[in-house]
Amino acid sequence: MHYSIWGLFDKGSADALRASIHELSGENNAAPFEPHITVLGSIEGDEKRLLHWLAELGQSLHQYELHVSDVLDFDDKYRCIVLSIDPTADVLHAHVTAKQLFTEERTGYFPHASLLYATLPTDKRKEIAERLKARMAELPKLLFVTHLALFTTSGPYQEWREVGRVELKKK
Repeated sequence: MHYSIWGLFDKGSADALRASIHELSGENNAAPFEPHITVLGSIEGDEKRLLHWLAELGQSLHQYELHVSDVLDFDDKYRCIVLSIDPTADVLHAHVTAKQLFTEERTGYFPHASLLYATLPTDKRKEIAERLKARMAELPKLLFVTHLALFTTSGPYQEWREVGRVELKKK
């Protein structure tokens, strides 16, 4: 079983992203998903142990801001259309702390908030990204991570589920 640690947003941030996710999913025959930033993905291990580490991680981090910098598209189902997130000190601290606690050795963290999970041709992805870039004023520029959650991420994303959540301390 694979798991991921997701940063979950305050209501205002989540609602703004959820609207875009539902719009894009509806237009592209895809299922919507929970708005999030992946703090650490592809974790394996005993669920009880992972939940314990999630609680420890939650104790060591404060709520933090994400700065949206761009709309990008990728030839990757789970990064089809994303909001690129600036790799600020808070964003990188959350990722590095999670890596250390969950004893995961990896490189290449790309902070982002996905807006569409789909496999689309390049021209369709580019068209969607350009359309969203033209509407950047309507998209949130700041997102606020208030909780961390452990999600199962094995199998189709429609089957992923939350197994635990912790609230981050206020700054």
